[in-house]
Amino acid sequence: MKRIFPKSKLVFVNLVFLVIIIGGILLVESGPEPWLDSEKVFMTRLHNSLWNLDRAKYQWATEKNKPEDAIPTFDDLAPYLGEWKNTIEKLKALGVEYKITSTETNQSNVATLTRGIRFRAAICPYYRAGTTLCLQTGWKSPPPSTSPMTLRIRLTWLRADFFLKAAFFILVLTNVIIFLVRKLTKPSKPR
Repeated sequence: MKRIFPKSKLVFVNLVFLVIIIGGILLVESGPEPWLDSEKVFMTRLHNSLWNLDRAKYQWATEKNKPEDAIPTFDDLAPYLGEWKNTIEKLKALGVEYKITSTETNQSNVATLTRGIRFRAAICPYYRAGTTLCLQTGWKSPPPSTSPMTLRIRLTWLRADFFLKAAFFILVLTNVIIFLVRKLTKPSKPR
């Protein structure tokens, strides 16, 4: 019985696929951007942190008799934030930078990502650095020219980590099946 692929070529092809798959998984999962579990939780915390900063800003201005154009610092607002101070600190550690504005009409604080953030469970699995959230204007992403997408980011965007892990599983499963079929169909040698 003639084999389509000699055993050595089959091993070589498997090794090539294995290196490509593992390299892809490492490429997608490595990088400076943090992986967060849920986009929804992140968005809610970020939105609520801006709302609480606005609320604290108005309390600060009222209690301290500040004019409308006075701009508080984060330290000025800390006593008015309560438990949200810790949440805001955690968001800052993820790379969120806050711009606190005055209490003048039609102004709102702005949160800007200083680095990209990736999500395991998300509609949009990657937020680029430079993406901003303002309570009045909503979400804005930077133009692609200022934040080029790398191969790793594109693979993350396409959720390639799932497909690469599935390909790895299929490769291993296929090889196990081939091994078992060869063992079971191998003619026994007479003694």
